[in-house]
Parts: sequence; structure tokens; C-alpha cells
Amino acid sequence: IPSAPSNTTTDQQALLAFKSQITNDPHNFLTTNWSTASPVCDWIGVSCHDANQRVTALNLSSLDLEGTISPEIGNLSFLVELSLTNNSFQGQLPTELVYLPRLEYINLGFNNFQGEIPPWFGYFPKLEHLYLHQNLFSGTIPASLCNVLNLYGNWEISGSIPRGIFNISSLKFIDFGFNKLSGSLPDDMCQYLPNFQQLIIHHNLLSGTIPSSLSKCRQLLRVSLDNNLFSGSIPENLRNLTMLRELYLSYNFLQGTIPVEFGDFRNLSLLSLGDNSLTGTIPSNIFNITTLQMLGLYSNWFSGNLPQSFGLGLPNLEELYLWENEINGPLPSSISNATKLAILELSSNAFSGSIPNTFGSLRNLQRLNLAHNDMTDESSELSFLSTLVNCKQLKRLVLEGNPLNGIIPSSIGNLSTALQYLSLESCQLKGNIPTELGNLSNLTTLLLDNNELEGSIPDTVARLQELQVFHLQNNQLEGFFPIGTCSLRSLGELALSHNNLIGSIPQCLGEVTSLRILHLDSNSFTSEVPSALWSLTDILDLNLSSNSLTGHLPSGIGKMKVVTLVDLSSNQLSGFIASEIGGLQNLLKLSLARNSFDGPIPESFGNLISIEALDLSSNKLSGPIPKSLEKLQYLKDLNLSSNRFRGEIPSGGNFAKFTALSFVGNDGLCSASLLQFPKCKTSTHGTSHKVRYIILAIILTILAVSLYGTDGIVSLKSDVYSFGILMMETFTRKAPTDELFVGEMSLKQYVSEALPDRVAEIADSNLLVQEENLSAKKDCLLSVLRLATECSANFPEDRIGISEAASSLKSIRAEFLLR
Repeated sequence: IPSAPSNTTTDQQALLAFKSQITNDPHNFLTTNWSTASPVCDWIGVSCHDANQRVTALNLSSLDLEGTISPEIGNLSFLVELSLTNNSFQGQLPTELVYLPRLEYINLGFNNFQGEIPPWFGYFPKLEHLYLHQNLFSGTIPASLCNVLNLYGNWEISGSIPRGIFNISSLKFIDFGFNKLSGSLPDDMCQYLPNFQQLIIHHNLLSGTIPSSLSKCRQLLRVSLDNNLFSGSIPENLRNLTMLRELYLSYNFLQGTIPVEFGDFRNLSLLSLGDNSLTGTIPSNIFNITTLQMLGLYSNWFSGNLPQSFGLGLPNLEELYLWENEINGPLPSSISNATKLAILELSSNAFSGSIPNTFGSLRNLQRLNLAHNDMTDESSELSFLSTLVNCKQLKRLVLEGNPLNGIIPSSIGNLSTALQYLSLESCQLKGNIPTELGNLSNLTTLLLDNNELEGSIPDTVARLQELQVFHLQNNQLEGFFPIGTCSLRSLGELALSHNNLIGSIPQCLGEVTSLRILHLDSNSFTSEVPSALWSLTDILDLNLSSNSLTGHLPSGIGKMKVVTLVDLSSNQLSGFIASEIGGLQNLLKLSLARNSFDGPIPESFGNLISIEALDLSSNKLSGPIPKSLEKLQYLKDLNLSSNRFRGEIPSGGNFAKFTALSFVGNDGLCSASLLQFPKCKTSTHGTSHKVRYIILAIILTILAVSLYGTDGIVSLKSDVYSFGILMMETFTRKAPTDELFVGEMSLKQYVSEALPDRVAEIADSNLLVQEENLSAKKDCLLSVLRLATECSANFPEDRIGISEAASSLKSIRAEFLLR
């Protein structure tokens, strides 16, 4: 490699050129420090030779720098170490780096360098350590890298590993993790590697078998081949790696059994064989490797029992992962002898018998997961839970899916205040929820669903201020909604469905703005839908179905802009369906079925661009099915059955796929394609004119009444009010005494709140049954109903005169005739 002539001044100029290519120095390390006012050797990140003051090391790691590498870096001819790791450098590496023959250490990891890996990296005569991990390099590994003693990757490179790399007798380390390397490892890979200590090739696409010759690398300390495509059996002679400390073979396709010879390891601290297809029993001598700190055998097909001496030979074991196997029999109580255990994951096996009361001896225990086994307890009060109070570091306790068949003891409140996750779902639990549960002040997840719990939900849940997930569904709980949950300002999921809760859904729920999932379905709530619920603007899933909720839907539902599921079915809700629902463009499923909603389907439903399932069945909805629904390209499930719809069933878009089942129970519907419905009349011209004449006749009749009033036969100010109400009655086909108008809702308020955007929803559907000239009809109805509200103002002085009303009606008639 040629070298560039240089001196101290050259070093300074090279570094200033390097600084000029820095586009962002957020902490001003170089901006304020790298200056000609001070010697180069005093600059941040720069080290110099004591004698000649030449720059020998440039370490700018973790300074959050952005920019490219200046070619002038090639003038630092005495540079031995270059570390730019953990910044945001980008672009390609300058070829001028080849002018640095003294380089022994290069670390460019955790940046955004691009392009292929330069082949000249292999020509540095003294280079021993090369780190290029976590960049955007592409291509293959250059064969010239076989000249580098120790290689560290994560380069997003592909292809096979050059065989020449395994011929470097002085090679100690290889780290090609997190790449896309393929092919197999050579059978003779350890033939020339007497000093090899670490083989790290995890997270690649390597296949084939694990070479048995790996056992010849007698100095190996760490082997990491996990997350590849290796198959076949585990070589028995790996036991010859007597110095081995860590062996990672998880997430491959290995088969067969664990070699019994693995029990001979005397220095092994970590053994990970999880997520393969290994079978048979776990060799008992594995549990006598006293140096083991972590044992991962999860997600295989291991069977048989754990040895009764389990734990006696594992004094240093801290983590044990045996989940998703077929291990059966009782848990040995001797497990308590593994006193350093912090993580014990035994879920999804076939363990049976009582849960040992000796778990309390594991004072370092942080995670205990026994979920989905067949374990019980000696006592109906779950005595083993009481022993866990000694585990002061316990953060996660998962017992779900075991037939514990007991009551939750009050001593549960004495568990570690560090506990964050508690799952007792599907455990056949009975009795009440103890109030002491409120002592677990750091709980973030509490799962008690799918049990037989009774009584009320204790008020002490209000003390669980860190709670994010709270599931109590599918129990036999009674009483009122737990008001205390309204104070849980971190709560994201609340599921109380399928219980026997009564009373009102409280308005205070609207204050829990962190809620994303709210399931209160299948209870006996009897209130109206609280308007405050619409304040949950980030909610995704709202289910209030199968209760006895009454009244109209309050306005404001359109504020839930991100909601994906709304289910209000099987209640006693009534009134019009709010058109603002059409603004919920993330909505995937909407069910308002089995209520008493009336009026038309809002035209705005055509804007539900994400909707996949729409169920409005078993209501009192009327009018035509809007053709705007044909635009709903993701709509797969539609149920409009058992209503009072009239007119033609749309046939465009996904309506061509819907069967008659979507529309049965609507006697006024017709269809050109569905045989179960009568054919529609071919001409709508006459019908359209008929509707036109009806509107005109109504206007003329009302106009005659108004003119009659101007002759002074009735009191003008009082009669103009009645005149306004008459217009509202006539054009909405609703009387002031209609059952729709209860409480504070009146015909006048009903009309006022609908104007101007919802006039089509409140108008007599018979006047809008045909699409022809629909715009003119809507405009005419809007004008008439606006006039009606002006006539029926609350105070006489605010009402228009009867003559003015008559004049306005004449104008409305004239405009309608022109259109």
C-alpha cells in the first residue's frame, strides 16, 4: 500500500478537512474544539504519539455526527485506530483510506455507510479488527478479507462465506451476524484455526448440517449459529469443546435428541437450543452443569418428567426456558435449590399436580410463568400464592389456563409491590375479588377473565394507578360499574363484558382518554349512551352491545376519528342514525342491529371507506338504500334485513356479491337481479313526477292556509307558530306526540338539529324515494323546513309575519317549478 508524505501540519489540515464534511454537530464537539488555536493533540477524539506528536488514533464514537468522510483522512499516515461508530455518517468510504498502512483497528459500525464492501480492507498489513456492523453495505464478502485476523459484521451482505477465511491460522473472531449469508459451513472449517475463539454467524440464511469438525476448534468460547436454516442432528462431539461457555443453536430446524454427552460440559454458562424440532427426554445430566446460568430448551418436542433432583445441581442458574414442550409430571419441589433463579418459564407443557409451596425460597425470582398446564393447588385458598410474598423482586406472575379451582386469597395483596403483570385468567376461580388486590400499586396488567368470580368489583381498583390492561370478562360479577376505574388515567384496555353488571355507564369514562379498547357488552346496563364516551378520541374498539341501553345516540360520535369497531347492537336505542358516523373513515365494523332506530341510512355512510362489516338489521329504518354504499369497496358483510326499506336494491360495487339474506324482511324493496324480490318498475319518470306533484300540492295547501290567516280570521302571531309546526308535521311525517319525542326532544328541536345537513334524514322518505331530480327536492324541503323554524320561534317577537311566510312559500314553489 503506498503511503502519503505527511507531517504534523498535514495531520491538522486533514482533520480540518474532515470537520468541513460534518453537516451536523448537534453537541458542538468539533465546532468549538477543533480549532487552530490549540494543538491537534488536544482536540476531542484525537490521540497522538508521545515522541513525534503524530495522530495515531481518531475516536469520534457516539457524538451524533452527520456527514461524509473526507478523502483527506488518507493523509493521517500514522493512524493506528479509527473509530467512528454510533454516528450518522453516510455515503461511500473514500479509497484514500488505503494510504493508512499502520491501521490495526477499524470500527465504522452503527452508521449509514453504503455501497459494496471495499476489497482493499483485506490489504492492510496490520489490520486485526474490522467492525462494519449495522450499516447499509450490500453485495458479497470480498475474498481479500481473508487477510484480516478478526472480522465483525452486520453488513446486510449476501452470498457465501469465502472459504479462505477459515485458512487464517491466527484468526480468533468472526462476527457475521444479521446478514443474508447463505450456503453451508465447510466440513473442514476448523482444520487451520487453532486459536479460534468466537464463531458468531447468527441471523443469516445458512443451511446444511452443523459440521462435526467444529469440535476441532478447541479454543472456542462462544458459538452462535441461531436464527439460520441449519438442519440435521446436533453433533455429539461438540462435547470436546471443553472451554466452551456459550452455545446458541436456537431458531433452526435441528432434529433428534440432545446428546447425552452435553452433560460433560464443565465451563458452559449458556445453552440455547430453543425453537427447533428436538425430541426425547432432556438428559438428566444437563441439570448437573453447575456453571449454567441460562438454559433455553423452549418450543421443541421434549417429553418426560423433570428429575426429582432438579435444582440441586444448578446453583448458578438464573434463567430457565422450557415453554412449549410436552414435559409432564409434577414440578419437583427441589427447584427451590436453584436459589439464583430470576426467570422461570414453564408454560404450555403438561405439568400436573400441585404447584410447589417452595417457590417462596426463590428470593431472586422476577418472572414465574406456569400458564397452560394442568396444575392445581393443595388448598382451595391457593396457599402457594401466600408463599410468593417472599419473592420481593417478582414482576411477572402468569398462572392462566390451570385448573386451580379455588378462591383468590386476601394474601395476594402482600405480593411484591414490584409486580407489574398478573394473569389468573381461565383458572376456574370462584368467590369474590379481594379488596387487597388494590395494594399491588405497580400493576400494569391484571387478567382475571374467564373464571367464576362473583360479587362486585372492589373500589380499591382505583389505587392501581399504573394499570393499563384490566380484563374481567366472562365471570359472574354483579353490582354497578366500578367508578374507581375512571381515575385510572393510564388505562388502555377495559373488558367487563359477559357479567351481570347493572345501572348506568358513567359519564366519567370519557375522562379516561388513554382508553383504546372498551368492552362492556353482555351486561344489564340500562342508561343512555353517555355523550362523554365520544371524548375518547383515540379509542379503537368500542363494544356496548347486548345491554338495555335506551334513548338516542348523542351527537359527537364523529370525534372518534381512529375507531375501527363500534358495536351497539341488541339494545333499545332509537331515533335517527347520526350522519356524522360517515366521517369515521377508519371504521372496519359497525353494528347497530336489533335496536329501534328509524329514518333513512345517512348518505354519508358512503364515506366509510374502510368498512368491512355493516349490520343495521332488525330496526325500523326506512327510505331507499343509498346508492352511495356502492362505493364501499372493502365491504364484505352487509345485513340490512328486517327493516322498512323501500325502492331498488343497489346493484353496483360489492352489492353484486350480496345475497337476498342481506335484505330479507323489507317488503318495499325490489331488485333486477335478486330473484327473491319483485322486479322494479322500468320507468321512474312517472313516479318522479308524482312525487313532484305531491310536494307542490302540499305547498299549495299550506299556502292557502297562510293566505286564509292573513285575512285576520285567526290571531296572526299565534297562528304563524301553528303554521310552522304544521309544515314540520307535513314534511317529516312526524306528529308532535310521536313516541320519538320524549324528555327534552320535541318536533321543533328534532327539525332544528337536522338543518341544514341532515334534511334528507328527517324528511318523509316517500318524498325522496326516487333519485331523479333529488337535488331540487332536497333544496325545496330545506327551504320549507327553514321557513317552518322561523315561524315557530320561541318568542312571538322573533317570529316572521304570516304574510311574509306566504310570500316565502310562493318563492319556494316558483323556484321548485323552474327546476
